[in-house]
Amino acid sequence: MRVKPHLPIRVPQGGGKSFTNVPIAELEVKPNGFNIADIRMSQDFDNNATVKKVLTHIRVDKPAKHVFFMVRKESFWSVDVWILEFKEDRETYLVHPKTLQSVGDLAVPTTLYTAITRNGDIFFLPVRISRSDSRSDSWNDSRRAAAELAKNKWLRMTANTNTSCYDVYEATGNIPDPEWPTDFTLEDLLNIAFKDRMIEGHEHPVLKKLRGEI
Repeated sequence: MRVKPHLPIRVPQGGGKSFTNVPIAELEVKPNGFNIADIRMSQDFDNNATVKKVLTHIRVDKPAKHVFFMVRKESFWSVDVWILEFKEDRETYLVHPKTLQSVGDLAVPTTLYTAITRNGDIFFLPVRISRSDSRSDSWNDSRRAAAELAKNKWLRMTANTNTSCYDVYEATGNIPDPEWPTDFTLEDLLNIAFKDRMIEGHEHPVLKKLRGEI
């Protein structure tokens, strides 16, 4: 490729000690090894991604008061289990039924609802199951009501200490339905959430701690 001359330029001669004027038109400019059409980013770049988010952690907790969430509506996406919670350590353990006698009344019957935030974060919303011999709990009852309502609409819930229950707020915007992951079962999600926190067997370190052995 040759360019239109404008001014001569000085090129070194004889080892760089002397210079001579050469018109620009006589200099050859080597082209690049690509053109801009080859390197321009495609407008469907999202579809060209070769990675996906790996689900390695699932919280078992209520969402923050400013977070909108939905609950998976199919009944098989919730499960009733025994939960042992250490609030001071913010740790929640899943108790195998055959180990229940070793835990005693510390284990709480709980429904785990599969839920999702607007950011696409999966979590389990725990709601305690009232025992037949226990009185009604307005905190727990309002949390369960929120979980059921969230099966069909985006909600957030905020603790109201004056009424001892959760206030529920529905999103007023036109928020699309959540995109639930399709390559996980409920069992898969439980294994991720409780991968190191399943109490199965009487020699589990948590049980030894409760017995004062460690």
